[in-house]
Amino acid sequence: MPKENDKNAGRPMWYLTRHTAAILLLQGLFLLLFIIFVRYGVAADASHGLNNHYPIMGGSVPGNNPSLRLHHNVLATVVMLLGLGMRVSGAPGHQLSGVGWTLLLAGLALQWAVLCQGFLHGDSTRVNIDVNRVLEAQVVSIGTCIAEGAMVGVASPLQMVVLMVVHVPLHLLNNHIALTIFKVGT
Repeated sequence: MPKENDKNAGRPMWYLTRHTAAILLLQGLFLLLFIIFVRYGVAADASHGLNNHYPIMGGSVPGNNPSLRLHHNVLATVVMLLGLGMRVSGAPGHQLSGVGWTLLLAGLALQWAVLCQGFLHGDSTRVNIDVNRVLEAQVVSIGTCIAEGAMVGVASPLQMVVLMVVHVPLHLLNNHIALTIFKVGT
């Protein structure tokens, strides 16, 4: 029995599933783009010198190993999913949906950021993926989740996904301008 304050009470099933269908189509598009364009980068190859600790297996300088940044990747994931998800769940009436939407938007933003970074920084026929690119994409998705936190309870789920689709390229373009034109360093 629907609650009195349930805004979806009495609406047809197609209305409730149109957001899901649009998000699934977007995920299918991302999957297709990944299949067509994304390849492992040179540093993701286990036999390459930059990706191995042991000289006998081809590694020469362990300090250049991108797998040493894996703990940064794990920390960024924890901040994104636990920190932002729990912050969003503090909104009254959005305890469960806040965490769920943070997980969904973080995953979609991460995929979209990897694709956009590849098209912005590489050639248009191939996107190379490695630990560094995933870490940079997680920073972008954290920014998207922060923007999403301000919209919980105000925007519909589809509006938040559209915000993510627009936010990620603008964030990357802003970062590119700051690093290349203004020569901002970290």
